[in-house]
Amino acid sequence: MKDKSNKSLERRLKDAIEANGLSVTATAREIGVTHGAVYRWLIGENHIAIRHRKSVEDFISKAAEYNKRVSPLYAKSILNDESKMKCIIDYLSRPKNKYELVRLYKLALKDQNDKSRS
Repeated sequence: MKDKSNKSLERRLKDAIEANGLSVTATAREIGVTHGAVYRWLIGENHIAIRHRKSVEDFISKAAEYNKRVSPLYAKSILNDESKMKCIIDYLSRPKNKYELVRLYKLALKDQNDKSRS
């Protein structure tokens, strides 16, 4: 039987992944584990080991902070400013920030699909 705190941490990890539109592989890279480990945590096959809990907590906190800082409306408002876009692309192109780029890209695609359906 799973420990309640592990279940809560796994659920929070899954929510963070879904909220940011991340893949299991990208999440694993950010946490520093294999994609198989993250996959097994998400399906409930394995517990999150004590040695990985801090990394998972840090990932969840980082994802939550990012969601507070960057709203889709703000992201859209800067699309017309070339200098801001260059700075953002430079920032997002750094290896540790690529998941943010993927998240914004997916939001843009979703918005575009929503507009085309209307």
